[in-house]
Amino acid sequence: MNSKSTLKAILLIASVAFSGYSFAGDASTQAIARILMTVKHVPSATDVSALGAIAADPASSADEKTVAQVVASLKHFPSAEDKARLQAIVDNAKAEPKVKTLATALLGFQHMLPADSPVAAIAVAK
Repeated sequence: MNSKSTLKAILLIASVAFSGYSFAGDASTQAIARILMTVKHVPSATDVSALGAIAADPASSADEKTVAQVVASLKHFPSAEDKARLQAIVDNAKAEPKVKTLATALLGFQHMLPADSPVAAIAVAK
């Protein structure tokens, strides 16, 4: 684990623990996207912790919680069960477009995201 990703996760967790900040909405989707962009085969322990905070946040949508849980449990690629959960998000007409983008990217996840993944645009959005 490199020090940059460790620092990122510590700051993310600290913002939740000490500022009362909620990950809900675009902020949680963006946080998941940023983590997903750095995953190589499996998420780091600090990423899993940050994703757990997103999944536990009552203000996160059910779809955001699902995507956070899937990313946290990645082992080279999503499990068959997780792929079914992701496909349900993709098929849901009411799901947020950015969350659908994350779900779609995860359905094709093989060890890491491609450099041209649309997840990058979510990760750096302002």
